[in-house]
Amino acid sequence: MFELQVYPNPIRNRTTISLQNLHKPEVEIQIFDILGRVVREFKANSNNTNSIQINWDGMDYNGSPTSNGTYFVRVRAGKEIQVIKFTILR
Repeated sequence: MFELQVYPNPIRNRTTISLQNLHKPEVEIQIFDILGRVVREFKANSNNTNSIQINWDGMDYNGSPTSNGTYFVRVRAGKEIQVIKFTILR
């Protein structure tokens, strides 16, 4: 199983989504609000390493800052799925 971290948590403007010990090169990363709406998505490739870092600027699909509140990062790497909760406090 891969390791998923979001830091800092809580976040103000930016956060890093870190994935370690990946066994699949391609991953899908989705950020959801508390109502289950996807506010941002990323597709990433580990390029022959077993780690990925995504720096997220806290903006949604439209380039608008996300609101204060609780959010979830959902990562799928092959058949493995992990979810982690984080908070935005601007």
